[in-house]
Amino acid sequence: MDRRAFLVGTSLLFASGCAQNKTPDRLRLSTVALSTALDPYTNMSLDTAELSWLFADGLIGADPKDLARGSLSAIAPSADLRSSTPAHRSFRYRLRPGIRWHDGKPFVAEDVVACLTRLKGGIVGKLRPYRLVERIEVIGPHEFVVHLIEADPAFPLAFFGPLGSPGVPLIRPGALPIGTGPFRLESHRPDGTSYVAWSGSPRGDAASRRLSLQYLASAQTQDVMLQTREIDIALGADNIFVRDHHMHYIKQNAGIGYALLNVSGTLANPNLREGIARAVDRNELVVKAYRNWADPLTSILPERAPGGDVHSPLHFDLAAAKRSFAASPNVKLTIVTTAGNPERIALLLQEQLRRAGAQTELRRYSDLEYAAPNGPLQTGRFDIALWGDVYALDPDLLAIWGCDARPPRGNNFSRLCDPRFDADVRAGRSESALHAFWRDVAVVPLAGFARCTAATTRVRGLTSPNDLAPSVYNCTQWSLT
Repeated sequence: MDRRAFLVGTSLLFASGCAQNKTPDRLRLSTVALSTALDPYTNMSLDTAELSWLFADGLIGADPKDLARGSLSAIAPSADLRSSTPAHRSFRYRLRPGIRWHDGKPFVAEDVVACLTRLKGGIVGKLRPYRLVERIEVIGPHEFVVHLIEADPAFPLAFFGPLGSPGVPLIRPGALPIGTGPFRLESHRPDGTSYVAWSGSPRGDAASRRLSLQYLASAQTQDVMLQTREIDIALGADNIFVRDHHMHYIKQNAGIGYALLNVSGTLANPNLREGIARAVDRNELVVKAYRNWADPLTSILPERAPGGDVHSPLHFDLAAAKRSFAASPNVKLTIVTTAGNPERIALLLQEQLRRAGAQTELRRYSDLEYAAPNGPLQTGRFDIALWGDVYALDPDLLAIWGCDARPPRGNNFSRLCDPRFDADVRAGRSESALHAFWRDVAVVPLAGFARCTAATTRVRGLTSPNDLAPSVYNCTQWSLT
């Protein structure tokens, strides 16, 4: 058996305690996303946040059948919400005893407070779910209650867990090591990072005793190395390249794309919002923008989430869309997006709206500008904005569209304010809230897209047993021949 294995991708939890691969003692990984920020709470990129799961754990675990398994909480609020108040405004956690940081210090409730305090000072602290925290009440060394500024039924799954935005584990500042497991961060350089396995993580022992992460210059480099078999597993590979070269691959859920409609400006007119929703041909988007690696979507929530079975009633109807825009002939809509695939989606949306008779202009921003305090989303300088495909902020928490969640406090960029929606969310009536949400037409679901994981013929048993939505918790199983 070859004693080396190579991975390429931007989400590398797959090779840690989550993976069941019977790989050798020394595992080498590569990534096409250059990120040198060590502390995911300062100067953080999404890639850094995802990489941090290699050496740190969260309050909620990775097992979709048992979210408390492999977590820092012995008793953690989960989907049944048994430990929450009826109004979903506070949640009680009890930490597992005996958990320690890599340097031997016990992990206690005050560490969660300290991590949140640091998080609040950066951009991630302004995002859900962390911005919802009003205070943390420490009851004892291993028990605390999180109090929220507004109700949020899905909060327990996101607070230092897989549905966060992004999913952030618990890490301390200072010298290495800084996580809880299953790997200890041994060294960090601009061109690579090394990890050493450590026993003590609630996820159990790591599959390999040592990991070495090296950064690649581009996705094209990844393609060549995969073709020449210098690497064996490519996470986030280019699906067209993989299929053209007849490689073995699997699809993994990676997130959803949707369009935000700003209801506070031109689109205060519900007839126009309905016209936009009717003009969107999701099947065309899947073929031309996602290259058939997506499914048309009429809901913004995962099926197993509260209200996930409630779908938008507005389907593609070009004739109805034309009637909506004919009633407002002088309106010009502004579409905002970032570069890459979101821009391709925006261009196709612009063409679909043109066919329906709408006048539009397209404005592109950098990733940093897009969600900055003075950017289009925070200030409302848009009519239609691409989201989901731009940042890994899955729309699983209904409260982000409430009246109290509008900027600058929160992420209700559509500026929706429906008191009936807010009342239903606070009371935990998710299905009723979703019906009101779709009636208001503040969001148009587009597609649920997939990640391509490619492999050479040396890899066997390549599967993706985890169907949970967040990409950071997609676990890959495989072994080498």
